[in-house]
Amino acid sequence: MRIRGLSPRGIGSHLRNHIVGYVAVFLAVSGVAMAAQVAPKNSVATKSLKNGAVTGAKLAANSVTGDKVADGSLGPQDITIGDQSIGRSATHVGLTCDPNTTTDCGSVQIDVPRPSRVLVIADANAQGASGEGSCGLADNGTQITFGSDAVHTGDSFTLNTVTDPVSGNHSFGLICGESSSDLRIANVHISAVTLSPN
Repeated sequence: MRIRGLSPRGIGSHLRNHIVGYVAVFLAVSGVAMAAQVAPKNSVATKSLKNGAVTGAKLAANSVTGDKVADGSLGPQDITIGDQSIGRSATHVGLTCDPNTTTDCGSVQIDVPRPSRVLVIADANAQGASGEGSCGLADNGTQITFGSDAVHTGDSFTLNTVTDPVSGNHSFGLICGESSSDLRIANVHISAVTLSPN
């Protein structure tokens, strides 16, 4: 059988003389197609990525943590309400507490959505003719600060504590008790702010 202008011997001779070239072309074409589909692990450098190529949907959950974010790179628009600390305060100006027995002299309610420590600060004025007693901070009516937080008529005082991790609804308050007559607690201000769990 003869193909126009080529004899079987001519075709065989052509292939033998050019086999290396044909193999090179085949490998080059198949290699490019393969490289376009599979890159070796850890072989893509930052400068190889187009701007905007890596989106939030392409990141694994919790793959970007606080230590991987540059200081000052986030603003208020980048943080949702659920990420921020929760803070509440209450001022009881004009109301006077008469702690004849241990009495709640003011409180603030806060909802802590996940286990977190809470910073609680209370300040007030002790009034009355010549009274004295003691005050402490409470969580849902149970005293959480102990010691000699003695107050006397004429004192302005501040109490603070950081709780163990808590969650759920809490009422943090200032509780006071009178040890000698005529103590009054006035101008109570209480603040509670969630902190990190550790």
